[in-house]
Order: sequence, then C-alpha cells, then structure tokens
Amino acid sequence: MRSKRIAMVLLSALFLFGGCSGAPGGGQDKPGGDKENQDDIGMTIQEALAKKDFVGPDNVSAVDKNIFVGIKSNTKVFDAEEQIEYYVMVYTPLEEEMTLQISTVNSFLNTEETSSHLLKTGMEQQTIAGKIKGSGLGINHFNVKVKDSSGEVIMDQSKDIAVMNVADAPSDDTFMWGVQPFAIRSIEYNESLNGPHCFKGLTPEETYDRVFEYVDKTGANLLRDGMVWTSNQPSQVVDNYSLMTRFSEDAKAKGYLVDWHLGGTPDWAVEDRFQNADVIWNKPPRLNAWADYVEKVAELFAGEEHIIFEIINECNWPDFFYGTAAEYTAILDKSVEILQGANAETTVINGGMVMPQANNYVTEESEKFTFEEDPVYYAKYAELINAGKMPYVAYHSHAHFKTFIEKDAVNMMYYLQDAGIDQTKLFLNESGMFNADGMAQADDVMKKALWTKCNDHQGFVLFNFRDIEGGVLSPPGWGVITQDGQPKASYVAYTNAIDKLSGYTNKHTYANTLYNAYLMENGKNDILVLFKDKSVPELNVTLPDGAGCTAYDMFGNVMTDGYAKMGDYPVYIVFDGKVDADQIQVPISAIYKKFLSEYDRIDNFPEE
Repeated sequence: MRSKRIAMVLLSALFLFGGCSGAPGGGQDKPGGDKENQDDIGMTIQEALAKKDFVGPDNVSAVDKNIFVGIKSNTKVFDAEEQIEYYVMVYTPLEEEMTLQISTVNSFLNTEETSSHLLKTGMEQQTIAGKIKGSGLGINHFNVKVKDSSGEVIMDQSKDIAVMNVADAPSDDTFMWGVQPFAIRSIEYNESLNGPHCFKGLTPEETYDRVFEYVDKTGANLLRDGMVWTSNQPSQVVDNYSLMTRFSEDAKAKGYLVDWHLGGTPDWAVEDRFQNADVIWNKPPRLNAWADYVEKVAELFAGEEHIIFEIINECNWPDFFYGTAAEYTAILDKSVEILQGANAETTVINGGMVMPQANNYVTEESEKFTFEEDPVYYAKYAELINAGKMPYVAYHSHAHFKTFIEKDAVNMMYYLQDAGIDQTKLFLNESGMFNADGMAQADDVMKKALWTKCNDHQGFVLFNFRDIEGGVLSPPGWGVITQDGQPKASYVAYTNAIDKLSGYTNKHTYANTLYNAYLMENGKNDILVLFKDKSVPELNVTLPDGAGCTAYDMFGNVMTDGYAKMGDYPVYIVFDGKVDADQIQVPISAIYKKFLSEYDRIDNFPEE
C-alpha cells in the first residue's frame, strides 16, 4: 500500500526541481555503463516529496512511466563553473529500455550541453545521479527528454535556471545597486503555505529566507522595502515593530543598506476630511499622529546607519497619497525634524516621485491626476538638500528605455534645475517594466540601470524583484524571479552589471540619449559601456589602436567579434589598462548627436 500511495502522489507531482539536503552520489553519465542504476541520491522517495522546493504549478513528468527528475539547488541559480547536480528516480519496473537525455540549452548563445542515461528494464526502482554544466552564462533551459525503445519522445520538458557569475558579497561601491524583494510581506500579512506573497510551495518563513538567498547572489547592496503603518500600529494602544526590527537586523548582518519607505495610514490616524473615504492606506494622516509614529520609529531605528528613511511611497500619486503637496511637505519636514533630531546622521529622502507619463494607473482618481503641483515638492527638496538635510531626490520610472530618456530623464533634469538642485542629485529607487518579459524586460531594465549609473545618479532599484500573485504586482515585467523560483534574464543581466561596474566612475561621456557610450574608470583600468535604444540604427565604434581588451555581453559571456558597436544589447569592453578617451570614436549622426543637457523639455527628441 505504501508504494502505491507514493506512486499516486508522483502521478500528480509532475516535473520537480529544487533543493535537497543530501548530496547525490557519483552518477552514470553515459548509457551502457557498468554500474547498476542504483545511485545514492541522498534521500528517500518520501524525503524527496517532502522537500518544499519540489512543489510547483508548472512541473511536468512522464507520468505514465513514473519518472521523476530533480535538480539539487534551492534557488535554481548556478555559478559559471559549477557542475549542476541532478537526479532521476524511476518508481515502477519498465517494460522496455528508454533513453534519458539531460541538456542545458542557452538560446541567447545557441549553445547546448548534453548528458545521456539508459533507463533499464526489470528493476523495481532505479535511481541515477549525474552532473552537467551550463551552456553559457544567462538563462539556460534545463531540458529533460525521454525516448522509448522505438525512439518516440514520451517526455520533453524544460525549466529555466540561471548560470552566472554569482556574487560573493554585496557591492562595496558607493552607487546603490538595489532590489525590492518584498521579503516580509508574506509574514506581515499572516499568509499560509502558497500565499500570494509566497514562493509556490513555501511558507511565509521559508519564502523570507529564500528571497534573501536570491538577493545574496546578485551583489546588490540595497533593499527597498517597507512595513505598512497599519501593521505597526493597528490601533492607538497596540505597537508591533518585531518584523521591522527583524528585517533591519537581517539586512544589516548581510551588509545591505535598507531604503525603508514609511506610510500606510491606519484608520484611527486619518486626516479628518478623509474619515469616510473609501480609500484606506493612502489617506493622509493627521500630522500629530504621524509625528508620534515617526517618534517611535526614530527611537528604534534612527541610530542604524544602514537605513534610509523614505517618507511615503509615491507622494505625488493618489494611489499612494491623497493629500496635497503642502500636506506632504509638512509631513516630510516633521519627519526630518524627528529622525535627525534623534540622530543628525540619519538619512531621510522624499517618497519616490511618479513621472507624468506613468503607465500604472490603478484608480479613476489616479488616471485623472495632473502634475501641476510638482514645483511645490521640488522647492521643498531644494530647501532640504541645500540645508544638508536630504541627499538627493528619489523618483520612479516604469517606462521603456526610449520613453525613460525622452520624458523621465529630461523632466527630472529640469525639475531639479528649476529648483536650483544639482542635476546629479537623483536616485531612481523604483524601476521596472510594465507588461514586458524575457529579453525585452532585460533589455529595457538594464539600459535604465546602466544609464543611471553612468550618468552619476546615486543609485538604481530593480522593481519588482519577484513575482507576487494577484493585484497590480502580478503582470509580466515586474518580477525577475517567478513565483516558483525560476530566474529571468533580467536577474542575470543585473547581476552582471553589478559585477562589471562596481567601483567604477564616469571618465568620459560620448553619448547619453538614444545612443549611449561611456568610458568608466576605477584607477587600474577602463571599461567602455555601449548600449542604444532599438529605435536607432546600429553604430560602429572605433577603439584605440593596440589597446588590449576583453568584451562581454549583457550576461557576462566573452565576445570574440562584433563587439565594437552599439547593437541590440549592452556590451562591456574591459581594457587591460588605462586608455586615452580621445582615441575612442563614436560617430553619431547629427540628428542624434545632442547630449541630454542640450534638450529643452518633453517631446523634442528626433522622431524614429
């Protein structure tokens, strides 16, 4: 009965990937080997099924044959030189021999690695353990194909894994390479197994740990997250900052900065005129209630140097704040007064500004919203920056790269200029792609990340780090990790950008609009970073004569030819030492030759 129950579970379990605590034994890598198919895979069938990493909605298997395939990995992320350990279990005797082929396929490079095994007849149960390398950096399709004795394919399924240069530690660069992991939301909202904020098959606690595992591998040095005030103080007599404390301590222990946005007004603290409004957590608070809240936050966290306090997310957007600009600036002033009164070194910033063309409309009110009051916000930011009380202006962009350049970047440059603020005092602390996925997502997100780094912004935050089921956070393009833990191309590309550019500063800008070319330096050698929008033609670049260099694609693969140009995807050309910036030629045609600072306002870029 026990074996029948196991078989029935397996019939519904499908193709399973994930982690296991036991180490696979040495595998049989070719069909026809001397060893019987009874490798020690480090677990029993029951233990394999109990592993939470083996649960997922898109798993597949040759269910008729009870063939189970798994990968030894919690995160489905592998280092460039790592051998990917896999195992195979067959639970019922086979009536005919079958061939099993394991492969890693990199469609970006058109490369493939394969390993084959023979599934034998006459065995009650057989297990096989093996190893295979990735077929190049980037997203690899881990493919399982089973053929019967006649050569007919009875199973052909894939799961995405990431093969990349895994970071050893967070970047120590002064540039903030950030992600928004929503690590604590599943715990904060008291979700159970498979909750909307959970990885599939994991509990909230397991999800919390798994999110950190994925972040740890990227080299990012900042986490943008936040507790909702309603969770901290659901009533005037109840305080609960345990999760906020836990997240702060865990981030600090791992070497992360934290961009913590405060907000989410509980009903008891709402401004009087909004008491009967339908909206809840974006109602403006009474200033005295907000001050009491920030006093408590300051008491607990103002002494923590790794925390940046962001005051109310998207403060100029009614989906997050229904008050006026004057009400918001009063809240910001009070927050600065309290937090820096507790610790003069505390960093406080504005809630990230939403730009005019924002495409993430959620409510009718937000769709009608205009940006006429922007000067009020920026005048306050200038006052705080010039007084040394705020270091930069935070803003958000979920536009495609071309729109980001033509509208968001130009707008932000002139908002700051009009207010008398240094145009580099910017932090793009929320940037993703709305309804874009795969390589399209990776392309646009990476170009925005590179643009902010190379144009002397303070930092860039990749939003949203992982998919969350339901609501406005669920469309393709937000997450770079799927809900069942499959990494996307953006995840690898962002990790590669951090790896390549950490510690570098801008040496020379050749182009910074639809064509982008930057020479970066770190004291030892220079890197030429090349990328462009897809709306403009490819452009060849002339490199210095005799300069040794190694070129890398957006995932970190070495390029042997065709790299000295601006093509479809970003390229990093790492020189063996220092080069003369004047010896690099970027022949941009006159229609595209202007620098960002030479444009006036919105809609003045050349047409396609």
